[in-house]
Amino acid sequence: MKDLKHTPAPWLISPKYQVITDKDNYNIVQIAGITHEKEWEANAKLIASAPTMLDTLITVSNFYHNCEALTVAEQVILQKLMTKPLKNILESLLI
Repeated sequence: MKDLKHTPAPWLISPKYQVITDKDNYNIVQIAGITHEKEWEANAKLIASAPTMLDTLITVSNFYHNCEALTVAEQVILQKLMTKPLKNILESLLI
């Protein structure tokens, strides 16, 4: 497997400073311009979950490419998941 380019997990939410940090407390991203706490928190959770979502996409991609005996229904689901935009995202995140 190729190496990932992004900051490794975990990504942590720091509400006090409205930032997402890595485990060493280095800023990954600051979420600015949102005054509603619930909206900020929802966005922060989505951003912080990015490494986990990427791991899931990579797992699905590997399963898609390595599995030969799928039912028709499973093939349809995986084909929908592995659309061109998703493939482009995966390829752009890997070295």
